[in-house]
Amino acid sequence: MKPRSFPAIRLRRRSVLSRLLAAALCGFAGAPTLAAAPRQAAPSPSAIPSLAELFRPPEGKPHRISSASADPASNLDFLKLAAGAEIPLALVKGPGVLRHLWITVESDDPYYARLLVLRARWDGESAPSIEVPIGDFFGVGHGLEADVDSLPVRVAGDGRARSSFWPMPFNESADVTLRNDSGRPALVFWTIDWTELAAKGAGLRTLHAHFRASARDRQLRQHKVAEIQGKGHYVGTVLSIWSGEEGWPGEGDDRFFIDGATTPALVGTGVEGYFDDAWGLRVGTGPFGGVTVWEGTGAGARSTMCRWHVVDPIAFEKGLAVTFERVGYAIRNKVEQLVNDRNDAFSSVAFWYQEEPHGLLTVLPPQNERLPFFEVRVEPEEKEILGSLVVPEGAPAPTRVDGPFLAYGAEVAFAPRRIEDGLLALPFDVPGPREYDLYLRLTRGPDRGVWQAWLDGEPIGAPIDLHAPRALLREQLLGRRHLTPTGHTLELRCTGKNLESTGFSLGIDSFMARWYP
Repeated sequence: MKPRSFPAIRLRRRSVLSRLLAAALCGFAGAPTLAAAPRQAAPSPSAIPSLAELFRPPEGKPHRISSASADPASNLDFLKLAAGAEIPLALVKGPGVLRHLWITVESDDPYYARLLVLRARWDGESAPSIEVPIGDFFGVGHGLEADVDSLPVRVAGDGRARSSFWPMPFNESADVTLRNDSGRPALVFWTIDWTELAAKGAGLRTLHAHFRASARDRQLRQHKVAEIQGKGHYVGTVLSIWSGEEGWPGEGDDRFFIDGATTPALVGTGVEGYFDDAWGLRVGTGPFGGVTVWEGTGAGARSTMCRWHVVDPIAFEKGLAVTFERVGYAIRNKVEQLVNDRNDAFSSVAFWYQEEPHGLLTVLPPQNERLPFFEVRVEPEEKEILGSLVVPEGAPAPTRVDGPFLAYGAEVAFAPRRIEDGLLALPFDVPGPREYDLYLRLTRGPDRGVWQAWLDGEPIGAPIDLHAPRALLREQLLGRRHLTPTGHTLELRCTGKNLESTGFSLGIDSFMARWYP
């Protein structure tokens, strides 16, 4: 049990949609062109051809780059990515288009999705056009894992199998890499499918994606998603909010300022409206985006939304600025009020196509700004902590279980045979008197029970049903409490089991007490 600061090491309908995707995003020939996105000269089929036209011969020569072993007898189809290192995913000569990127990562850093960075440079440029944490690029913020089912982005495998179908055209070269900003090594598996084209595209618009974060500053009135110079069209937003206090954080309007205008040309009615929801948010995605993370309106709750402008790209000739107001409801003096000084943490990714050269782009924030918190992280499998766990007399002893994807490689498993034996107590301390947001990282599975967390003799949060048809690892927000430095106990008490569960088991990967700069 150690206080840690970050960077944390351990401290369909017939494919109208498909054709619109190609037209709206890259303007390739062979697809209907929207007025907002002029057709480019590069001859190419649509990125996802319609079923009705699938029999037509495609243009270009197909290629694939992958992490497959050069030894056909080997199944070691991955590359080791050391802490602090960067590896190439693709380095190819053009002209061409990257059509499909699939990637999965095995890492025991619980925050790898915010600390592994996808980068891409087109046509020999020095500054990357794409520089985004891997989780956020695929529509999921906060370093979390979740499934996404949309047209340009799909995430499956309980949040670990990430696929991008954004067309990524280039004239001279494509240089795609993955950088590891975490303190832990990772194994990376990937496939990139691309098409070699016969001719370069005049006025080619290449894909750009950049990440921004704004701090828990009550004086900030807006979060800036993008500030773009040049000619192009905007095609997508990923927005993540980490609530600093109780209440609905998403009342701020989206605003698009086109070509240097000081008055927005496009103004929305609130966060949920821009992301095609209403009267709050709920998890679910479709072809053009949706909600990938939603933990509610409590203090410490996290949310992520994505919106893809596939059928409504936003064109600009000189530049574009995209902002969200930082407005929401808060409980002040026991009264719910609309305020513009909530202390939420915002982060986002902007996606757009533009003609090169691009202007100055944002620099990726350092690790501590991508993970805007401090924490005491309790890893119960550590020898001294495992020995301090308390269970009822006669109950099976908690045991260490090693495995992939678990934080730092292991968790504690507790398998009481009876509900009466279902109690596990974890003592912990915190650095100083303040408010803490408390989280558990738990494994779900077919033999898991329903467990209630208790903090210092009082229940905290709702009962947690850990049953799942297969092993699944997720963080659980318990709530916010004011804690003095020493002498605390987190208890987990079994209250029963799901009818489909085969047992009352519990798997504890980590317990976190977080506070904010």
